[in-house]
Amino acid sequence: MHAHEMDLQQLSLMVLRLMDADLVLPEEGDALLAEIEALGRAQEETSGPLLRMLTALVQSGRLDASIGEQAQEIVRKVLSGKRAHAQNSIIRRRCPMSLSIYALDEEEGTAIWFLNTLAVIKATAGQTGGAFSLVAQFAPVGSGSPYHVHRFDDESFYITEGELEFISEGTRFVKGPGSFVFLPKNIPHGFRVVGTVPARFLILANPGGFEGFITEAGESATTRSLPEPSAPDIPKLVALAAKYQIEILGPLPD
Repeated sequence: MHAHEMDLQQLSLMVLRLMDADLVLPEEGDALLAEIEALGRAQEETSGPLLRMLTALVQSGRLDASIGEQAQEIVRKVLSGKRAHAQNSIIRRRCPMSLSIYALDEEEGTAIWFLNTLAVIKATAGQTGGAFSLVAQFAPVGSGSPYHVHRFDDESFYITEGELEFISEGTRFVKGPGSFVFLPKNIPHGFRVVGTVPARFLILANPGGFEGFITEAGESATTRSLPEPSAPDIPKLVALAAKYQIEILGPLPD
């Protein structure tokens, strides 16, 4: 997938999220999606109507100014250079032909080495019509995430093995097998694996798209086992996180 396809997919998912939250009317959302799709076909003249729609939503108070500016910046980025590479691959919620029933066995799914863990992508935004992404993660004791905040998607964790410590502002708690944790967007948080054994858990991100961050920030796993530990490339991680509307706030507090 080209970079501008991912930018347009991100913009489409943003619109779908606004529609799901009833912040824009269905007909307004459909009009925005149509303009985004046209922009994906490299029609520069479509940028004017799309930018005007976004501006009107901000001025009406139904769309937060920071989100509106971010959406407009994506449009300008697409038009700035690599328009020829933008393809019409927008995830559309109302496109039943793009969806089908599928199933994966335990050992199936794209395997990625990500931040010293093994992440296996079980469901992508493309496979769920943008509704969610699902990732199965295997992580050693001591591994975890930086302290960060999601601006676009909510996260849910379901732990099947081991223990995770979750940290959010002044709150800390440890959860083990069978536990579920919901982490809404716009609330800073992070986690680490604690205890004496590695952890296995599922991460569901709603709406979908989070798997793109894991894929870009990690590397293809050559075995379905933990990678050799290595220090993360922080500048790369921060830049990619911003692309997926995730802010890296710093290391996880002790």
